Amino acid sequence: MKDIFVFDESSTIAAATGKNERGGEDSSAKQLLERIVVNCHAMAFSSELYARTLSRLDNLKGIDSPFVGEVLSLFTSIIRNTEKFVFDPDPPVLEDETHIPEDDRYWIRLAIHTRAIAITTDNRLLDTLNQTSITASHSLAILRPESALARFL
Repeated sequence: MKDIFVFDESSTIAAATGKNERGGEDSSAKQLLERIVVNCHAMAFSSELYARTLSRLDNLKGIDSPFVGEVLSLFTSIIRNTEKFVFDPDPPVLEDETHIPEDDRYWIRLAIHTRAIAITTDNRLLDTLNQTSITASHSLAILRPESALARFL
């Protein structure tokens, strides 16, 4: 296994819709999923992230996007492959997580605990974390999908 990745909900949505947070065409999140499947990479899930990801994918089935079916298949192949599916049911609370938005703490904990590369399309979160020491103090790489493609794959 080369690297472990954790996708937040915004990245899952971007992969399935093929659009970035501004509504522009952007397939980088889907391409990153494809590379994770094809290469020796893995994805980490906690109980909460797993439930949220499945719920989000289920809700996306009804949208008009050519990527939804393919992204469902990609996630299914990751989840069914024990070498690609890293499960940490309940990562521990961080001592210094007060600077992390509350709705993002569950998956940032997971990324830190599994030493994964955190993937998000959420500019608010990126700006917030880049203004704190949490990335440095935990050696957390938090990237947009296009940056992860260029840097790790």
